[in-house]
Formats: sequence, structure tokens, C-alpha cells
Amino acid sequence: SNSTRILGDTLFIKVYRHLRQGCNPELEMGRFLTEVSPYPHIVPLAGALQYQGSDDTVVTMALLQGYIENQGDAWSYTVDYLERFFADVLISDLVDTSEEDVNLHSAYLLQIETLGRRTAELHQALAKPSGDPAFEPEPVNSADLAAWRRVVARDIRESLKKLKSSLLHLPEALHDDAKRLLEGKERLLEWCKSQPPLSVASNKTRYHGDFHLGQVLMVENDFIIIDFEGEPARTLEERRTKHSPLRDVAGMLRSFNYAAEFALSESTAERPLDLARLRPLARRWEQATHDAFMKGYGIAIEGCSSYPSDEADATALRNLFTLEKALYELRYELQNRPDWVDVPLSGLVALLDSITEQSDA
Repeated sequence: SNSTRILGDTLFIKVYRHLRQGCNPELEMGRFLTEVSPYPHIVPLAGALQYQGSDDTVVTMALLQGYIENQGDAWSYTVDYLERFFADVLISDLVDTSEEDVNLHSAYLLQIETLGRRTAELHQALAKPSGDPAFEPEPVNSADLAAWRRVVARDIRESLKKLKSSLLHLPEALHDDAKRLLEGKERLLEWCKSQPPLSVASNKTRYHGDFHLGQVLMVENDFIIIDFEGEPARTLEERRTKHSPLRDVAGMLRSFNYAAEFALSESTAERPLDLARLRPLARRWEQATHDAFMKGYGIAIEGCSSYPSDEADATALRNLFTLEKALYELRYELQNRPDWVDVPLSGLVALLDSITEQSDA
């Protein structure tokens, strides 16, 4: 969607290929987080090139940012880390019934706790009152909550309809999970009706909008958050709409699942039988990473107006947005990368199982 160049060792230019009418969210967010509510863990905005028509139509054509030396993105770092861990497991005495493997991740988990803090600090910065209507926090009302539930219910129907029509084209190994998910449609819809509650004490604000490990750069054992364009498939208006920043949290939690599954696939490509040994370790890593991220996030988000005052409400919102994200991933993979369908599919089955357990309890 863009072309980029590093200019010397101080500037970075991004030229957009898909030009759309209106101010690009990345320019807006960069200006706000550089000049209005400064947040140090982004690349600072240095300038922009815009076209302005005779009818005052504005199109953002390019963005100029400060360049920051880095060690690559957190996605590549995480996948490499997991592949090394799996390789060590396969030549060691560590077995899949052991809990000791979680302790082996202590240094990585400290980094992810830091990532959780940086994410919360970003949300704190975006919740700062500024008087700018495009960024001013607004209370979440019952109409917002009802609309969010309707969107996810719609996504459930559309995603499962697409899954059903694609069933014959999926690998046979995925048929059981696909059928379980299709059979659980009504359970998902019923659960969606109750999530979140009818009222939540929090504000809606601007947020990253496309948050995952690939949108985070590693810089000297810390993190820089990049690419505030939002999801490219959405309109500029949709990407500029205020929402709960817990959507970003859900996106990052799903990214941990993707990293685990991708690393498992790469590590067992030549010896598929190793999957049975490695998968339980990957699941424990994912849970430990989830917990570390939420620990850091929980510490740094305290007192933020966009975070629900009731922790149960925050959990309900996070669960709703995690389901929304996984459904989006399922539709995307069915349409664009059929070989990756197993990742969101297994994630959705796990969510369905969790919902079923909650209902039975």
C-alpha cells in the first residue's frame, strides 16, 4: 500500500500508493502524538505532502517521519525466538507435560510486559483532552454498546456463511474444527447478546486500529509503535471513528496466537510428528505471553478514562473484540491466504469452547 525510503540516517519517507480523499489517519495521529499529546514511543512526524483541490478536497500523498535505528519488528523477533525455542526442545529432555518451559521464557516475558505498558501509555496519550473534535474523548453510551454487539453478530453470520461455502475447498484436517464452529453458531450469537453489559463507565477515543506484532519495532530492548493508518480495507471515515482502545489489545493478543502457529508450522514442516510434542509448549507460551502483556497493560492503564472502571466490563469488551478480530481474520484468510485458515479457525474453536465452559458453569 506504500513505498518507503530512508533519507540519510535521520528521516523516513512513506509515499502512499492508494490515494483517498480526506486526511490520512496516520498524518492525524502522528501530528497529535508528536505535537498535542507527545508520546515518545512512536516515530515523530516531520512533515507531509498533500494535494488540495479547488473544491478544498484534501488527499494525503506522502508522510515524512523521523528515522529511528531499530532491530526489526516484534513479529520477526518473536517468530525467530519461538523457532529457536522449539529447536532446543527437540534436542533436549524437555517433555510436553513439564511446566518448566514457561520459566525459560522469563526474559522474553519481561519484554512483552514492557510492550503492554507501552500500549497502555499510547492509550493514555490518546485519551488526553485537547479540544480537537477529532480526538476529544467521548463517553461510551448504550447505543455504542448495542452497535458493537450488532457488528460482531453480523460478523458471526457472515464469517460462518463464508466458512460453510468454502468447506469443500479446505484441507480435510480442518473439517472437524470447521464443523464444530458452524454447529456453535447459535451459541456464539447468544453469547454476543450478553457481551458487554448494557452500560460501561469509560470513554471511546482514537486508537491504533491495526495493532499487531508487525506494527512494533524493537529498539534497544524497548518498543516503537508504527503505522497508524488503520486497517487498509476500511474507509478513512471508519478508521477515524472513535472506539474502545481495547480493540488494540485484542489485536495484539491474536497476534501472539498467529506467531505461535506460524512458528509451529515452520518448525514442523519437515517432521510433522513433532507437532504433538511442541503444540502444548506453544499453548503455554501463548498463555504466559498473554498474561505478561496484560500485566504490563493493567499497571500502566490505571486511571485512564478510556479503560472501564469495572474490571469485569473491561474483560467483557476485550473478549468481544477478540472474537471480532478472529472472525475478521477468518474471512481474510479464506479470501486471501487459504493456507492460513487453520490459525483463526483454531482460535475461534478455542473461544467457542471457552464460551461453552462459561455457560455450563
